[in-house]
Amino acid sequence: MQEFRSNLKRLQVQLETKLPDNDILFDHSGVNKRNLLSAINVTYTLSQSIDDVNDEVRSEVISLKRFGNEAYQYLMKYLERDFRGESLGDEFNEFLNRLSSLIERTKLTYSAFTKKHGAKC
Repeated sequence: MQEFRSNLKRLQVQLETKLPDNDILFDHSGVNKRNLLSAINVTYTLSQSIDDVNDEVRSEVISLKRFGNEAYQYLMKYLERDFRGESLGDEFNEFLNRLSSLIERTKLTYSAFTKKHGAKC
């Protein structure tokens, strides 16, 4: 899980530096940099409570780590672009979908882990 958390931190830094500070990002009402950073921070906090050596939830953790790595690669590649004057449309939707899936899978894995071991955070 250490690599997973490190990837979240790198993603957070990249989001902070690359996305504009607009209240509405790329014509997506309710989506702004502050909200995205907050969601990643919550995801990071939840991931700190997930232990990847526990046999009872090992498959969920492995699945999260595999998906997390794929999502991280896509999200970082997306953030490498120059956002000035670019039409983003479907690409930004896909970015949001991947980020949302990563957040949701982390929450599900956290839920499975805490059901087995009780809440840690």
